[in-house]
Amino acid sequence: KGVTFDTIMHVVNDGLLRAKNEYNSSADVKNGDKPPFEYGIINCAMRMFGKKGFSPYYTQMFQLMRDFESMQVIKTAAMDLVRASVRMRDEEGMPIVGLDIAGQEIGYPAGEFKEVYEYAHENFLLKTVHAGEAYGAESIFEALTKCHADRLGHGYSLFSPEMTQDPSIEDPKAYGESLASYIADRRIAVEVCLTSNLQTNPEIGDIKNHNFQHMLDHRLATIICTDNRLVSRTTVSNEYQLALDNFDIPLKRLKDMVAYGFKKNFFPGRYVEKRDYAKQNLAYFDKVVEKFGL
Repeated sequence: KGVTFDTIMHVVNDGLLRAKNEYNSSADVKNGDKPPFEYGIINCAMRMFGKKGFSPYYTQMFQLMRDFESMQVIKTAAMDLVRASVRMRDEEGMPIVGLDIAGQEIGYPAGEFKEVYEYAHENFLLKTVHAGEAYGAESIFEALTKCHADRLGHGYSLFSPEMTQDPSIEDPKAYGESLASYIADRRIAVEVCLTSNLQTNPEIGDIKNHNFQHMLDHRLATIICTDNRLVSRTTVSNEYQLALDNFDIPLKRLKDMVAYGFKKNFFPGRYVEKRDYAKQNLAYFDKVVEKFGL
């Protein structure tokens, strides 16, 4: 209570900047044995929240807008977040690089936040959307066409036609295949979150049933992510281990995934700086491969 958006952003940035300065002061980085650490902040709006319990901020917003429909209150909160993000980036140099939206997918389609994402788009914030984890491929389509998504969170339902609910889609399997081809052709990165997907969709059962194999077979630009680290109690390293232990990923394909991760990342600097950073990390990948004789 009483904590402002600006305060939160400064606290988060202070911690990340401290980590960057400490890590980049190490001997391995200074002598060029390891690439430096860089970071950008992606601010995440909520698809839904209730009148009470989420936080004092959200409770107060419902009180202030008590005669509005719930979805209008939720969209107002998202717009407030993206406007504040752009302001702090432009006026204070805060390395806020992108917008995300998360929370309950069913009943809260990405298209409802079209204006929020258009504001981000017009102000050169990069955009990712949690889509296709708990809802059909139509959710992914909305993320791409209405929210200008540069990356997709999850994308799991592309190859699960039974998750499609839009009655106008006569052949869900063909729809998913066509959408997957569209995503692959445009090299839109898909953030694969294995642990989170197994928790959200327990009907998957064994990890080998995960649609990640279909993503690999269809040559999607897949990158390994956590979705979250605290709730799922995982790390990026753990997620890579899960992928390698359970799916056929040759070394070249592994390097492709690492490359997509760096080439499609939401970097705080200019594009040429981002390219240089990606090259540094891929050179380190090659060094590790050579060291262990892979």
